[in-house]
Amino acid sequence: MIRDQFKPESYFEEFIFTQENRIAKFSSVLKELDIHDIDKTVQCKTYLCRLYMDLISAKYSLGLEKDDISDDVKSLFSYICKISSYNEMINYLSLAIIFDINIPKSILDMNEYGDALVDWLKGFWDKTRAKNTALTFPENYKVFYDFISNKIKKDDFKQYMDEEWYESCKEFAFYNSHELDSKTYSGYWCWIAAAIIKIKSIDVKGKYIPSDLI
Repeated sequence: MIRDQFKPESYFEEFIFTQENRIAKFSSVLKELDIHDIDKTVQCKTYLCRLYMDLISAKYSLGLEKDDISDDVKSLFSYICKISSYNEMINYLSLAIIFDINIPKSILDMNEYGDALVDWLKGFWDKTRAKNTALTFPENYKVFYDFISNKIKKDDFKQYMDEEWYESCKEFAFYNSHELDSKTYSGYWCWIAAAIIKIKSIDVKGKYIPSDLI
């Protein structure tokens, strides 16, 4: 059963078909690249990661189950060699927690996008990890850090997710993408919310939380 509230099944079926064709195309391009051409290889792998992120979101929006999406998540992690933003780091760590991926040490050792929340997520694999106390983007992520560190209650977190989270994402490219003609919309899912719920071993449901993947 479709989970998305904005687009019909036919939209996501077409989106997934197109996305899988793009992935096949760039996977072939990657195989043909000179292994010594590091810049082009990284560029191609990074693009494949972004294609897979949208594919994962679209499959979940369509209503596919965890087992039907897990291979795409594994493929995503096989291509990660560069993380370009804080939000990307958060999403990758969250997906790894949700789908029980043994995250590469190279990602755990990355410090470019480290802060209190990132360290908490990395602590899922490394329990002895020292944790920062500062947040890089408190305006977008303080609620998640407060929830994972037990500073706000479950009901308050659910209310935030239902009523405020989406509006807090206005500066992100995905905001209002369901209204665009470019067919870039793949669903509005807050992966970090599900990851935190899994870490805390509690039940929280909401229209933007992919909680049934846990």
